[in-house]
Amino acid sequence: MSKIISKYSNDQFPFWVCTLGVFIIAILPSLVQDGMFIDGTQYAVVSKNFANGLGTFWFPHISQNWNMMGSQVFLENPPLVYAIQGMFFKIFGDSLYTERIYCLFTALVGVFLIMRIWNQVTQRNKEIQKLSWLPVLIWVSMPIVFRSYQMNVQENTMGLFIMASVYFVLKGIESVKLSYLYIILGGIFIFLATLCKGVTGLFPLVAVAVYWVSRGKIKFHKVLIFSLILLLVPVLLYILILLNDNAYESFNFYYESRLLERIYNDPVVNSHFHIILRLLLNLLPAIVVSAIVIIFRRKKINLTEHQEEKRHVVFFLLLGLAGSLPLTFTLVQRDFYLGPSLPFFALAFSLFMSLYLVDVLKQFSQKVRIFNLFRVLSISLLIGGLIYTGLMVGKTGRDHDILHDTYLVGDNIEEGTRVHLIEAVKYDSLKHWNLELYLARYFNISLGAPRQDTKYIILGEEAVPPDELFELIPLDTETYHLYQRKN
Repeated sequence: MSKIISKYSNDQFPFWVCTLGVFIIAILPSLVQDGMFIDGTQYAVVSKNFANGLGTFWFPHISQNWNMMGSQVFLENPPLVYAIQGMFFKIFGDSLYTERIYCLFTALVGVFLIMRIWNQVTQRNKEIQKLSWLPVLIWVSMPIVFRSYQMNVQENTMGLFIMASVYFVLKGIESVKLSYLYIILGGIFIFLATLCKGVTGLFPLVAVAVYWVSRGKIKFHKVLIFSLILLLVPVLLYILILLNDNAYESFNFYYESRLLERIYNDPVVNSHFHIILRLLLNLLPAIVVSAIVIIFRRKKINLTEHQEEKRHVVFFLLLGLAGSLPLTFTLVQRDFYLGPSLPFFALAFSLFMSLYLVDVLKQFSQKVRIFNLFRVLSISLLIGGLIYTGLMVGKTGRDHDILHDTYLVGDNIEEGTRVHLIEAVKYDSLKHWNLELYLARYFNISLGAPRQDTKYIILGEEAVPPDELFELIPLDTETYHLYQRKN
């Protein structure tokens, strides 16, 4: 008990409690509710199928109705995420919460890696090192970050490997012993990042060069050697795996038929600079808080006395830009593509603010009444977040009408059935794809069965009912109707 009390008396502990409260409120309430972003549901279905023996590592399976560019396997991205998330399905089963547990797991590992990087770059300044909650708070407060963990996007997993790569690169550069081993580990994690989402996982390749530009405390020949190692490790690993015919076929289809096809023929936005605006909007709170900290600082900081921190600020800013600016090269842009670069912006702004906050927080902690009030408020925030999360359990966060019909249809059809869908002339293909994904996720039911062979028909909104060979199953559905072939 005394250890708990002493820990709570630590000046930084209330800030960690506050950070944990923000983390819970930002991420958990959505994760305990039914309904998920369509891409996240796709990945959950593929991962569940992999865990249950449907599909292989190189040829993932999503649905019997899937056909993309002539292929019935799901090769929208490289396959590593499905295999990792599939392990969670093997452990936790097909529960609604399995992919949500995985999302929470990746978020917690993200927190751990941010702290490890923070401790690595602040080891010479123990006062600043104590503020390890600050980059976590700034990071989790970014809308793209907490929405990504709510949506089960692949950037969540790729971001972990990218952070791990940068951590080991920093260890390699700043260590006397084992430096080459750390750099090799950095290269391995770059390889793993690309095996999650392709070329966007490559940006840590510039980490050594960016370190040299921002800090200069490394000889140029070592920059070349370390960068060459970072490049050669993933290249050699890809050469090895592409000797496998299945791996080669899988990557060849992904690269030619999906990656290049999307870049050239499937734009998402109208401007190459759309992603820059989204980045600035997500960084705006950190920019504003930094400005406030400077304006209301108690004493002027001589930045020449903090060259170490200042150089690390530049390092992380440049690294964040390396992970975000290349996204402008294509019109295939989504907000969550920025996710892997945001931890480095959070680290940059946190290091900058920490120069001013160390003394401010010391004075703040000495004001006993105010500080005790802050402790109470931080605990209240944490408890409030947990209570709110508890109240959200069992509720539906999105796609209420589709999920309502999904459960009614699924409960009246044999698991594993393939059914026929009749659509209206003007139909919402996205809504129907959501229905198919939810049916596949919760009941292993797929659409696309030929009409002459099907036992069941799902009738879309405003669609023409089937002929007299089928009869309506009376269900309290909201959008769809279920018909069964007469005996």
